[in-house]
Amino acid sequence: AVEVNLPRPAEVGNALFRYITEERHPKKTRAIFLSEKAPHKPVGRAVCRKALDTALPERNVEGSGFHVTRKTYATNLLRNGIGAGIVAEALGQRGTASVDRYLSLDAERMRKCPLSLSDCGMGGWYDGR
Repeated sequence: AVEVNLPRPAEVGNALFRYITEERHPKKTRAIFLSEKAPHKPVGRAVCRKALDTALPERNVEGSGFHVTRKTYATNLLRNGIGAGIVAEALGQRGTASVDRYLSLDAERMRKCPLSLSDCGMGGWYDGR
């Protein structure tokens, strides 16, 4: 994975600043978000999952979580004409190979790139009539 720096709304940056300077326990750790109760450990996956469920209560996809959110983000970038290189960078990937799996989720653009089965070495049962 690669470190990613994405722009964020000023409100988000201000909220993070207030949390870090006014609310966060001063424990020395690289983790930004710590539990409210001692021993003030970094928050785990369960807390993040609960936050996602609270933020998107209508989301009802079996087995979904941040991975599905990540796929949706990448797919929407691709649907809006963002190149694979920029999408890979936004996902924190070193190359574009991992972006390919999201391309197939864009049915609209996939229809614009049909492949002939015979060009792929498949078929042969069509006799031209």
